[in-house]
Amino acid sequence: METQLEKLQSFQPVSQKTPEEIPSIIAAVLEIISSVPLTDLTADNEKFPAQSGLVLEAFKILKGVCPKGKHFQQSLLESKELLSVIQHILSLELSQELHLLRLSTVQLLFNMSVGDNTYKIFNKFRETFVEGLNPDVASRVSETDHAKYCNTVALMLFNIVSRADYAEELLESGELLRILEYSLRHTLNDEMLPDNVQLLLNTFATALPETATIYEQLSDELRLQFLYYIHDTMKEEEICEELLNKLILRFKQTSDSILKPDGTGADKSRPKEVYCLLEIISVASQSENEMKETVSLDGSLFLNIGCLLMSIQKLGKDPNSIFAPVQKLEALAPNSTAPNTIESEISYKFKSLLVQTIANLLYKNKKNQELVREMDILIAVLDCTNIDARNPLLKEYSIWAIRNACENNPENQQFIASLTKIGKVKSEIVSEISEGVLRIQK
Repeated sequence: METQLEKLQSFQPVSQKTPEEIPSIIAAVLEIISSVPLTDLTADNEKFPAQSGLVLEAFKILKGVCPKGKHFQQSLLESKELLSVIQHILSLELSQELHLLRLSTVQLLFNMSVGDNTYKIFNKFRETFVEGLNPDVASRVSETDHAKYCNTVALMLFNIVSRADYAEELLESGELLRILEYSLRHTLNDEMLPDNVQLLLNTFATALPETATIYEQLSDELRLQFLYYIHDTMKEEEICEELLNKLILRFKQTSDSILKPDGTGADKSRPKEVYCLLEIISVASQSENEMKETVSLDGSLFLNIGCLLMSIQKLGKDPNSIFAPVQKLEALAPNSTAPNTIESEISYKFKSLLVQTIANLLYKNKKNQELVREMDILIAVLDCTNIDARNPLLKEYSIWAIRNACENNPENQQFIASLTKIGKVKSEIVSEISEGVLRIQK
């Protein structure tokens, strides 16, 4: 007599079955599934290995049925017996023993989700899909198995958040923030980021206007992690305009915290965030797409960056300030006995980044060319034409900024021509190099 498992196996390969054969196959499979007592589908039941194997084979067939047509997917969705088994499996705490069964279940749900069914299925099992992205789940299963599970869950979530009306609903429920948090927490791990989690993160950065709303709700650690991800993404594609505008606004609101790098009066992570935000603005300013226009047309952003440069120049006149120009190369030497090398400080390369961004924003921009002169930012830029070991390429960026400020602008050309030379700047770096000797104090 043919066993239930043999009967299920006789339906394979289901991909070769005709549409006319599918209804009877579905009916037979659902009958077998409904015959399995739910109590048998728990890891501590002695019948679990055999019964779970039967359900896995049944789900394998149903997953193969789904591509045959939307009406077949609909018939599965309307099966109370099937949904009862699915709900039971998903109600069990995930473990290594239950992993294959749970993975096959979410894969089946994904295959059933087409068109309007996508949200119906998500809404019915939303906690399963949202919480399934939680990296904490990884502790209950192997790394490889967890990656497979995450990929299926993330693809379902991608289909949901890609719909504007669904994304808005998730924003209001707070689940959109959870999805972004879980996705970012995956990037904190040493393991390879699952492909579909990467796809989900890319959607948050490039296509979801709602991301701008939840950005500030992220923890300090995850906010920084998201900025690192955005920075890397921008090198190849545009980020969402709403998100870019949010990051620009955030920079304007918090940029002065870089002047208090010890965290006094602000969160200790805030200066790092300002640094990352400036890096993002800098990348946007040198892009060849609409991001460049967004930052170039923002006069208040240009003024903010310029005023920040002037403030840092003023602080740098104190030789004890971390913004003071470094005239000794020994501070950069790997074998230096200096207590704190400047490369570890938040100020390292920051002035260079400011001047580089100013140079980019001046390029063929009449409005910014006027602002740089009228607000005395040009003076601060001219003051950066000295070599500073704390800020590699500062002199080169300054020259580029001066060139862009003067291009087709007689007023700025005249302004610089009217300046009076009062002498040469003293620089121990220049002296050491010109003598052909680099001295490192032990």
